[in-house]
Amino acid sequence: MNLFLKLLSAFAVTGILFFGSSCQSTRTGTGAKMLKFNPETGKGYDYEVSMDLTQNIMGQDMKMNSLMYYSMEVEKEEKDFKHIISTFSRLKIKTSIAGINIDVDTDIKPSEDSSDYGQMASNLMNKIFRGMVGQKFSMKVNQEGQILEITGFDKIGENIASNLGLEGEEKEQFIELTKTRFNSEETRDNLQRFWYFFPNKEIKPGDSWEKTYESGGQMPAVYHSVFKVKEIEGNMVYLDEESKVKPRQDSPAKISGDVKGTSVVDSRTGLVVSSNQQVNFVVSAEGRDITVNGKISLKGKAR
Repeated sequence: MNLFLKLLSAFAVTGILFFGSSCQSTRTGTGAKMLKFNPETGKGYDYEVSMDLTQNIMGQDMKMNSLMYYSMEVEKEEKDFKHIISTFSRLKIKTSIAGINIDVDTDIKPSEDSSDYGQMASNLMNKIFRGMVGQKFSMKVNQEGQILEITGFDKIGENIASNLGLEGEEKEQFIELTKTRFNSEETRDNLQRFWYFFPNKEIKPGDSWEKTYESGGQMPAVYHSVFKVKEIEGNMVYLDEESKVKPRQDSPAKISGDVKGTSVVDSRTGLVVSSNQQVNFVVSAEGRDITVNGKISLKGKAR
């Protein structure tokens, strides 16, 4: 259990980050386009999110490379929002923590017997994340990309505990612990960071707008973003983003920094076709500063 807590704490800092998707059109015209979150009802969309991050803790670098596969199905439309069913389908992580090399791929069943400490840690994390794979959760998202409601996380802690072979009181304690990491609020904040940017109106090259929202969870923060339309080619809208992040006053862990990036958005559905972001954060907690720098990229397509 102690090893689990150390590993989960290390991954928690990078949990402040994550999503989007669709398909390209021909490059014709630069006219105004309506830009809102409007995925087609009954359609499915698949995403590939990669992160290449470096955390520096007390002068020591911890590099993390991860690849996550995620999908969503647009179940129905109601008034001005969509009902979406989402699923995590695969997660790959390579990192090194305190000299321990960790290599996780949820498509590969972890081995039970190993005397290598790094392999033991990899197997443990594999079991944890395999408890998330295939789990479905539901969201209500409005035309600005704001997540109004998210449900379906009540079974994730129990599935992870079962994968770890926990029973009785130890299992119950573990389930309570995971509620602080895998819950609706944390997931909403992670996803909304990448969806809540739509102006819900017609835009043209040169237009810009601002979005501000507050996240809760383990590291409450205020995100203030400026989006600008760089160009429009056919149905594709090319956006530049500059965001500033500041800690909320009630945050025990102070996070500050900035995000700069570019995105291509399909104006027909409001889904992100591709996105590339450079992130730079400093997390201050318990008298220590942890810096997080790196790149996050996303590719997506309609099914």
